[in-house]
Amino acid sequence: MGDVRAGFDRAVKILQDASACDDLPAAVLRIDSDHGETHTWHGGDATDSEVIFLIASITKPIVCTAASLLLERGLPDLDDRAAFYLPEFGQRDTFDIRVRHLFTHTSGLHDFLQAELFEPLGWNRPRWAGTTIWPNA
Repeated sequence: MGDVRAGFDRAVKILQDASACDDLPAAVLRIDSDHGETHTWHGGDATDSEVIFLIASITKPIVCTAASLLLERGLPDLDDRAAFYLPEFGQRDTFDIRVRHLFTHTSGLHDFLQAELFEPLGWNRPRWAGTTIWPNA
């Protein structure tokens, strides 16, 4: 049981240091041990341990690694239309988007996270959010 608490305390120290340097605007940590212990901490702009965070692109490193392995094998071709692999891209103004555009974030696609989706929930625009997340704010 002491190992869980010691690990939790080390993690909290890292988060506190990052928060103090303004490297981390907000954080919440929760660890549930196999022995039924629960340890929670919140800091920075996180007002409590129940705060909701917007998490985007969390799978991007995994997807890009897998896609890079496929690219090494010649699949897909970067100049293929994305619609060849994702038929939904064959509609409206997305037909000419190439795989290369998706890899380099130059497809012209808008961020799908619109402010009006979150405003009814009472979520405020976080100070660390870029304009691409909240285009209408």
